[in-house]
Amino acid sequence: MKKSIPLILAALIGIGAYLAGRNSSTQAANGEEREDVSDIKGAGRPGGIERRTMTEQRRSPRPSGSNRQGTAPASDTIITPAEAGKALARLRLEEKNLETLAAKTRETIALLCKAGYSREAWELIDGEPGMVREASLQGFFHDAALPKAELMQLLDGLEKKDRAMGLSGYWNRLAPEEFSRLDLSEFAIRSPDERAALRQTFQRMTANAYDPGHPELGKGVRQDLLNLAAAQVNSGVLVYEDVGKMLKQDPSKDGFAYWDALSRVDPTFRQGQDSLKGTDAEVIRAMTIQDPERTLDMTLVMGTPARGKGYVALEKWLTMDFRAAETWYHRNSNQTDADSSAVAFMRACRALGRYQEALDWYARIEKESWRTGVGGEMRAIERKRQADAGN
Repeated sequence: MKKSIPLILAALIGIGAYLAGRNSSTQAANGEEREDVSDIKGAGRPGGIERRTMTEQRRSPRPSGSNRQGTAPASDTIITPAEAGKALARLRLEEKNLETLAAKTRETIALLCKAGYSREAWELIDGEPGMVREASLQGFFHDAALPKAELMQLLDGLEKKDRAMGLSGYWNRLAPEEFSRLDLSEFAIRSPDERAALRQTFQRMTANAYDPGHPELGKGVRQDLLNLAAAQVNSGVLVYEDVGKMLKQDPSKDGFAYWDALSRVDPTFRQGQDSLKGTDAEVIRAMTIQDPERTLDMTLVMGTPARGKGYVALEKWLTMDFRAAETWYHRNSNQTDADSSAVAFMRACRALGRYQEALDWYARIEKESWRTGVGGEMRAIERKRQADAGN
């Protein structure tokens, strides 16, 4: 029976259960400046990444070629193109909150796709640039039951942010193991927004493939995802720092998995990193938290990417377990660099409030380049020591 427009609007507003089961995220206006995947307010997890285990992944309708695609939704909320058009027009007139308008518009587009009217849903997407159009595009490519060739053709007709939203929606219809097997060369990345969408999709996929209750369950899939991301660095689609951003959003914090994947990256892409804040340093710290002795031992191996980064791991270990790290250092000091190790001790002692010991370690630094580089830190430590002493 055909529903009245007020009833349709009431149904759209009241489908919280439907929204809870789907990812209603939109990406930031400038994806390169946002660390996380932006969600419409109130949807998803903090930081914008909705984590679901692989067994909980909701499978979207697979593409089909019929005119009225897919099957009707299981709920009683059935909507026709005419009803959807009227409902959307009413929403634009009455809803003042843009985030709410974007969310409800996406709900309507999704419901229409699920009712089997994907092509009609495409025609109802707002043509004006902005939040509403972006949410609708992401939702359409996530839920439309159309042949892949048709979806790809529609994607290729979009540009920049619009295409980024479409790509994000299309990729997120896949489970992590499916995405890890995807041939990403099919999707040309043409803009920074699209690159950000790809990185953020990798972030979501690695998060969704992790189950804290059963961390080993999706380990192979996560490694496949990381290896795929490393391949995108080698092909020039992603940059090396993108993988570091992925680690920051990854609930598994499996530094060894990241290090294994990054070993596949051409060494030229690893050059020019900040020695303390770069991707390699971030991964080394994650590894140190997991297994400090194994990590420090890796830094002693000549001719490997980890060589020369021991002071990053040593500083981290010292701040976590000073005695154990100090014991390892004295046992292996003949294989480590004395100056960088002294810097590690100085910084760790500063973090632990052991200011005089920090100054003593600074005094052991011999190379002028190191002394100059951390001279400002040393002076700050001295001021803090004097303040604590009441001078």
